[in-house]
Amino acid sequence: MKKIFDLTLLMLIFLSVTMCGGCSSNDLYGEMPREIQSFISQYYPNTQLYSFTYTDTSYTVILKNGPTIVFDNNCKWTSINGNGSTLPQTLLFDDFPPILYNYLQETETTDQVFSVTRNSTKYVVELLNTTLTYVIATGDLSSSEAAP
Repeated sequence: MKKIFDLTLLMLIFLSVTMCGGCSSNDLYGEMPREIQSFISQYYPNTQLYSFTYTDTSYTVILKNGPTIVFDNNCKWTSINGNGSTLPQTLLFDDFPPILYNYLQETETTDQVFSVTRNSTKYVVELLNTTLTYVIATGDLSSSEAAP
């Protein structure tokens, strides 16, 4: 009888841990604004949410085995770090200024973008061995090679 009780108790503990683990990810996803949910669904479909935090000025989303994405309080991304993986090319096409995206296409580096930050004045794009800076007001694009 004691073995049955112990086995039942272990099964209940296992089930509660399993169910709570799934619920927490879903609960976090539900806490995100719709615009952020839509962004994640569009560019990172079928990716599990690792964490979601927010402050008065920003939202931070970390996807399991994926990028860290920071959004401003208007739900517009300000930083995407692929955490070792490249960013989706559709994201680059949709969200980069044409001059910047065309440069990446011409240099055949659309598959080498590992992170990007943007603000109201510029985009900074980190490639494998190069950093690109695009100034919005002037349309100037410059690159710098990483130190060996």
